[in-house]
Amino acid sequence: MSTRADVYSTKVARPHFYLTNTRETLENLFELQPTELENTFVNPSIYNLQLKNISEKAYLTFTDSFSPQWIVGPKFSSNLNFSFSPNISIPQDNKFENEAGGNVFIIDKEFIQNVAESYETNSDGSINASVSIYYSPQKQLVWGNYITGATLLLIVFFYFWLIFKNKKQLYE
Repeated sequence: MSTRADVYSTKVARPHFYLTNTRETLENLFELQPTELENTFVNPSIYNLQLKNISEKAYLTFTDSFSPQWIVGPKFSSNLNFSFSPNISIPQDNKFENEAGGNVFIIDKEFIQNVAESYETNSDGSINASVSIYYSPQKQLVWGNYITGATLLLIVFFYFWLIFKNKKQLYE
């Protein structure tokens, strides 16, 4: 029995979000050099990404467990603009589970131009844009929170109205 801990490292550790030019498989895993993307955690169901120099088809990989309900859409800064936005989605043919169980989106310049609220065109014709990856069922939870909050406000308002009404009748 060893009293010392052995440390293992791998040469293929991947960031949470990355781009590749070809489809990643177990066979070409060691050959591909992914481009890590700048990302901002908004909440567990929304991540904002900075895409740079997109000019042709690319594979955007998100290492969370696969679900077809993860969507690439316009950049969101809060639950408010998230809940009122339409679901703009990549066609199902361009969204799949990779061999490691992550989410892969096939994106290109035209798709990003349609999804991003604004984008910057570089001198070489490629584009830079900010987009979000979000879990679409989360919108139902956000709307449920709005409805619950409104119901609670109505109950409190009605409670105080009854108290005021009863006090008024006592003094008459």
